[in-house]
Amino acid sequence: MMGKREAFLATIAMGAAKVVAAIIALLILEHTGRRPLLLASAGIVTFASSWLCIAFALDAGALALAFGFCLFMGGHAVGLGAAMLVYIAEVFTTEWRGKGMATVICVSRVFAVMNTMTLPLFLHSFGAAATFGLQAVCCVLVAGGIWAFAYETGGQSLEALSKLTSETHPSLSGKQLSGCRA
Repeated sequence: MMGKREAFLATIAMGAAKVVAAIIALLILEHTGRRPLLLASAGIVTFASSWLCIAFALDAGALALAFGFCLFMGGHAVGLGAAMLVYIAEVFTTEWRGKGMATVICVSRVFAVMNTMTLPLFLHSFGAAATFGLQAVCCVLVAGGIWAFAYETGGQSLEALSKLTSETHPSLSGKQLSGCRA
């Protein structure tokens, strides 16, 4: 069990991990690309959730738990946090960018609130190991969705991305949406 001092230090370490990871993402985003960062981020949070599942199951101690939480925070900040915002700004055509970004961010926040509200219930009902095991499964599903549906947007103009979106998803082309109010 963690005492107040250890919990405080772990919280500071999580914040530091998040800041360092966000700075790294900022520095490598243009060179690495959005899709690789999103995939790496999904992989890191999957590993971190699995680590936490095992650490809680084995009662591994405060240091192992703090490491898992720091890894999760840093992994999230690398791609699913910051790069996601860059990605959604580029993936929508001009006609749909504002509403598309608003919808994605709204859905993201709804899921974040649901996660925050259900976490204590899951911890109480199933225990920490099972809860983080379930989270690891959800992270695998997110990684699969990114792998299957996210294409690289880095280094391309918005016009080229608009054309790519129209070719990849004909139902989103400007011609077919011309009668719609975006």
